[in-house]
Amino acid sequence: MQAEFERSIFSKTRGNQARSDPDIILLNKQVVVYMFATDVYFYVAGDQNENELILSSVLTAFYETMDAMLRCVAAAAQPSLQLRYQ
Repeated sequence: MQAEFERSIFSKTRGNQARSDPDIILLNKQVVVYMFATDVYFYVAGDQNENELILSSVLTAFYETMDAMLRCVAAAAQPSLQLRYQ
């Protein structure tokens, strides 16, 4: 059931690449907020009675946290890459 739900979300959202701001859809009595960044889709789903702005805030906070964490990892790896190729 979970895999079917995930497939239906992806098939409905894959054509729309909401890059800068989260986008909202209603699917199977679930509010789904999603965002496309680089090559990754981020999703937050809630009950149809959930506040879309709260779900959007959760998604934005999650995205910004992941972006900051991965940027730090890339920055830490960068000096060692420069040393290898000099």
